[in-house]
Amino acid sequence: MKILFQVCVIFVIFNEILSLVYTGDTIICPPNMEPYSIYENSTEEVCDCEENFLYYIKDDSCYEPFRQGPCPDEHYLTLSPTDTVAKCVKNPCGIDGFVPYNGKCQILWAQGKPCEDEFLYLGINKDFQIECSVLGYMGIQENLKTSKSCPKNSYLTSTNEDNTSYACVCKPTFLYSTIDNSCHQAYKQGPCPTGNYIILPSEEQVPRCANNPCHKNGLVPFAGGCHEVGKSGPPCSNDFKLIVDKKTFKLRCIDIYFIDYDDFVGVGGIINAPRKACPAGSRRVLSHCKHMFQ
Repeated sequence: MKILFQVCVIFVIFNEILSLVYTGDTIICPPNMEPYSIYENSTEEVCDCEENFLYYIKDDSCYEPFRQGPCPDEHYLTLSPTDTVAKCVKNPCGIDGFVPYNGKCQILWAQGKPCEDEFLYLGINKDFQIECSVLGYMGIQENLKTSKSCPKNSYLTSTNEDNTSYACVCKPTFLYSTIDNSCHQAYKQGPCPTGNYIILPSEEQVPRCANNPCHKNGLVPFAGGCHEVGKSGPPCSNDFKLIVDKKTFKLRCIDIYFIDYDDFVGVGGIINAPRKACPAGSRRVLSHCKHMFQ
């Protein structure tokens, strides 16, 4: 009887595991993976990396090529033509999002230079090699410019036409704070004390913490009351939404049917880059680039 009870318990646990993994006939895969049939016309499936992603055996996960991913600082994940397993190697450029191409460090998703045609993009081909093509970088679009070399909530962006230098820029409607070297949503508490929020006052160049008259994180004073940013309708008209203006970082209402995101989504500060991109074949040594290879 004891043995039978143990078998029943194991069977119940096994069924619970299956119920978490399977939905109908399709398995649910971890991030950056999708189900594949083991054999042609087979109903049995396994999880494998999505196209353009590399499998990292050490943590059984998939990552974008030539990005830091699971690797240490100043390294990226690659698959060389002579290897069968992706591995972390030193990034000669030292910056997540920059790669060596034609003897220089270039921003990975650059359009035009260093490519010969202004309509071409720098990216990764199906053999996981860097090249210029019409498709461009095939990574995750929403994380395209997010770099582990930049502070939280900021993007890596090119600062010259050759795409060889960069700056870390706060995400749209975010403000940079020296308190924790990160970017925070305007009119949210962020790094400020309880009951305060981070704002950029008129005629000032540096964001700061200020008292939030609404005394609740997420609510802002507007039109005589306390309201939530991004909400449609009152205190705005029915077809309008309360937003943060990109240029002034002030609160205002905007017609939801004629939204031009460039009108209110913007940059809240250019952050001093933690380091500059060194030429390919060199590495960052304190304040200068030192040649590594003869």
